Amino acid sequence: MNSKPLRLAAPLLAGMIFLLLAFSSPVAAGKDNSHQAGQITAMTQNLYVGAEILGIAVAPGLCELMGAANQAVEQVLANDFTQRADALAALIAAEGADVVGLQEVFTVVLSGLDQVPYYSENYLELLLSALNDQGVSYAVAAVRASAPITVPADADGSCDPANPSLADADYLGTIIDSDVILCRDGVVCTNPAFANFEFNAAAETPAGPIVIERGWVSVVASVKGRNYRVLNTHLEVDSNADFRAVQYLQALELAGTLDFLTADGLPQVVLGDFNSDDTPEPPTCTLPPALGCASSYQVMTAAGFQDAWLLRGGPPEDGFTCCQDADLRNIESNQTTRIDQVWARGSTSHYGGPEVRGVRARVLGTEQSDRSVPDGLWPSDHAGVSADLVLRTPK
Repeated sequence: MNSKPLRLAAPLLAGMIFLLLAFSSPVAAGKDNSHQAGQITAMTQNLYVGAEILGIAVAPGLCELMGAANQAVEQVLANDFTQRADALAALIAAEGADVVGLQEVFTVVLSGLDQVPYYSENYLELLLSALNDQGVSYAVAAVRASAPITVPADADGSCDPANPSLADADYLGTIIDSDVILCRDGVVCTNPAFANFEFNAAAETPAGPIVIERGWVSVVASVKGRNYRVLNTHLEVDSNADFRAVQYLQALELAGTLDFLTADGLPQVVLGDFNSDDTPEPPTCTLPPALGCASSYQVMTAAGFQDAWLLRGGPPEDGFTCCQDADLRNIESNQTTRIDQVWARGSTSHYGGPEVRGVRARVLGTEQSDRSVPDGLWPSDHAGVSADLVLRTPK
């Protein structure tokens, strides 16, 4: 990742202001249950596109980029999401979470050089179909989609590094990344909103600029008549100092957004792939010293959120969620970091007692019985996390 520096990208987000202003008059779903505490079960799951794609952004030359693109496409197809969707749906159905935050919900499209698609796979549609086959009903409550990224791919290795040319491409690969919130049948979800972050990782490549857009989606979820602000997000990776700078800026923006949303007076549940764990040491990044640097985990803690995993009862467990091998075929589950989290913050005017209590949390998708049929793939390179939370509601 260090072979080519990344820059920060601040794309124009005209819709963001409108979306944030929409919260100035929030509509609470369901009946008012003041002076009562309620329980919500929330789950986060990164679906995994199926390959390591960041290598495309840092390829040193056009031939290397087109070769990396083809390798990524072959890996995505080998990590067949159709059968992984069945495995993921079984996990979600067994958990029965009220709300599910999904990251890396991709649409993958392969086109000829004439830009006419000949292959398309929509992860959200496949997962919803698999959930239906499991006999459970979840509705799409909110979606945030990144701008499409299209790159040329060289399938036959004909590109000559001494004389690279786009004419050596055999097809075009396009991906669209989305974050999604699903709500279980019987859970009323309203006020859907979304935005991309102002700062995103970007790179100049031999095939043109690539921007890795990330952001958040949010709803008001009414569970048995009690209302919660639920937000789902996916922050930038921390693989080098440039990426850590982006993650820090995104986390600061997220914390500011969540503070803004306290205007509705609701308890907040934040789900996502934060790409950082509870390591106490501050990271290093490429921002000016005056701006400092912190991991997204540290920013969330400083904002007053509580990590549900650390509040759980029962015997101590590592709760690792990342990562399986890129081809999802490692024999034993080999997660070594806990970067997927469920965070909670009670209402600013909550009624008595602790803001968050009665927490039970579980890591999902790490058992041999969770693997897909017939290829024995892990459901994702990330484990899911589910938590039962009792949150104090407004006075």
